[in-house]
Amino acid sequence: MTQNAVTRSNSLITYPLPVQLSNDLNQLKTIRIFNYSVYVINKRCLCAKEILQEIKSAVSNWRRFATETNISRSEQELMSVTFRHL
Repeated sequence: MTQNAVTRSNSLITYPLPVQLSNDLNQLKTIRIFNYSVYVINKRCLCAKEILQEIKSAVSNWRRFATETNISRSEQELMSVTFRHL
């Protein structure tokens, strides 16, 4: 079937789109897919940031808790590496 052919399917007659319009529609589809991908990535990043914030909040007072539960200063220093980058 050639590109300029008229096709018939289930009682519908379809006419081919001009090449430029067809290319433009394909570009729009690509842009929509890309935009949706960016949206999903941003949403996941936002979710990850929220999870990180919860973790930071939960462990922010770890040293006070360690002192209250009689964990020695030397052990706290060993553990401080774990919490340094939060």
